[in-house]
Amino acid sequence: VTDHIRAITDGSRHHSLVLPVWPHNTLQHIELGLFDVLVIHYTIVAKEHTFLLPAVREQIAKFPGLKVAFIQDEYRFVNATIDALRELGIRLLFTCVPEGEIEKVYSPERLPGVTVVPVLTGYVPNDLAELEVPPYGHRAIDVGYRSRKVPTWLGDLGWEKYIISVKFPEAAARYRLRLDISCREEDRIYGEDWIRFIYNCKAFLGVESGASVFDFTGDIQRQVEAHEDREPNVGFEELQRLYFAEQEGKIRLNQISPRCFEATSLRTLLVLYEGDYSGILVPWRHYIPLKKDHSNVDEVVKILLDRRRAETVIEAAYSEVACNPEYSFANFSGRFDHEIETMISPEG
Repeated sequence: VTDHIRAITDGSRHHSLVLPVWPHNTLQHIELGLFDVLVIHYTIVAKEHTFLLPAVREQIAKFPGLKVAFIQDEYRFVNATIDALRELGIRLLFTCVPEGEIEKVYSPERLPGVTVVPVLTGYVPNDLAELEVPPYGHRAIDVGYRSRKVPTWLGDLGWEKYIISVKFPEAAARYRLRLDISCREEDRIYGEDWIRFIYNCKAFLGVESGASVFDFTGDIQRQVEAHEDREPNVGFEELQRLYFAEQEGKIRLNQISPRCFEATSLRTLLVLYEGDYSGILVPWRHYIPLKKDHSNVDEVVKILLDRRRAETVIEAAYSEVACNPEYSFANFSGRFDHEIETMISPEG
């Protein structure tokens, strides 16, 4: 989050000011007319009045300059979010929905006059690729992973974040690898500790980011959560069958995760479920593909235990992805500047 905000502020060639809206809402004490552009970051849930109080929403709606929004986790309460974007008068929207899927979510009929620009969920953090890290053979952990058991109503893609943490240790048990894999909330790692965790792992598990179910009205979430309250031990497959099987994969939000950029920067081998990864990562070249039924775990572990083969993949990912200017936050900053400059007319 910090890297993303700094790319918009410090990375831009324009002057900017960060205005926190929680817990102390500075927007209430600032004359927005002083600014040319107002950007609502993805850390603010636009539909929630907890973040944007009614008085602030009115202030934003009246703002005469260019209004920009970044959105992530776009599979949730889609209709309410679109209503909020219209209410606030957003004219430029940066989305993680891939280009070919945008009209299924943000059609011109629903957001008239809004320019929608697809971006990635994250980029290569500044200077991370220059960090001195332990060599492959000196790392204490063979395979690491952190995630959380996300809500079942996110569908197959969300469920994979959890299921890989269960199935991989089972499939690889006979190899007695040193694993540090968890989806428990109390085991989550933040800040510099997260960076150290990644570069102390020889390999890192991963799946595509996003969700395979879009809940436009919020009904799917409400129905699933009500069922889970009645029957806490109900399985994912049963909930899927009852409430969202028909919605699976109708809109493709599969994306590369920021942790893929972090791992390649820190020279950690990626072991990922087979997927597209935004067309950036190439299987067997940039990562070791793991079948979703874990049937090829022997082949994966064989490469993991072969330092030379592992380092060949690590080096290709490092040089072609982590060190590629196209995937840098600097490039993202330049694109952000270009898009807002394009939207502001010369006479304005």
